Amino acid sequence: MELDHVVVFCADLAAGARWAEDRLGLRPVAGGAHEGRGTRNVLVGLGSVYLEVLGPDPDQPTAAGGWAGLLPAYREPALATAAFRVDDLDAACARVAAAGLPTPQPVTMARPDPAGGRLEWRLAFVEGHPFGNAVPFLIEWGTATHPLAALPNAGALVALRLEHPRADALDELFVALGFDDVVVDAGEEPRFTAVVETPAGTVILGD
Repeated sequence: MELDHVVVFCADLAAGARWAEDRLGLRPVAGGAHEGRGTRNVLVGLGSVYLEVLGPDPDQPTAAGGWAGLLPAYREPALATAAFRVDDLDAACARVAAAGLPTPQPVTMARPDPAGGRLEWRLAFVEGHPFGNAVPFLIEWGTATHPLAALPNAGALVALRLEHPRADALDELFVALGFDDVVVDAGEEPRFTAVVETPAGTVILGD
């Protein structure tokens, strides 16, 4: 289980892309639309992981549920969650159940890619806890080409941190689930920060 990508939520995708470019010095490239889910993304590489900026897709009907329903509240882009890559999603879901949470239900997703192909993957959300998007989700790319292979690289993510008022309980959950790549610290509000080494120096996303 490895960190796959970090996710920025925004109410406007163009503004989210500018937010990333201002901080990383490299404009994210178009990812694609998530059909039927009301969202679209832009992406930029961060070494062995990538940054996904997720916003509403104006070409799709407004979606009330899922992340699309949360995005309008993010007038300022914010690092909101992360994804961990697994080779066997079903086995990872069983590990979640063994930690005492409801067994996640995998969902198959797909989107067109800018090269004219189609990218497919499976993901599962960890639920049954009080921590919301602070708990990363699981993703299995299977035989699909990983998006990172086609992305421009802005630097290298060297640390992902999460502040939370219930840091001890959250850290215990992360250990049980295998989310070893996230440092959990005490804080007044839930907040992700990502430390990125770029050619221009160290950048902290989320500050």
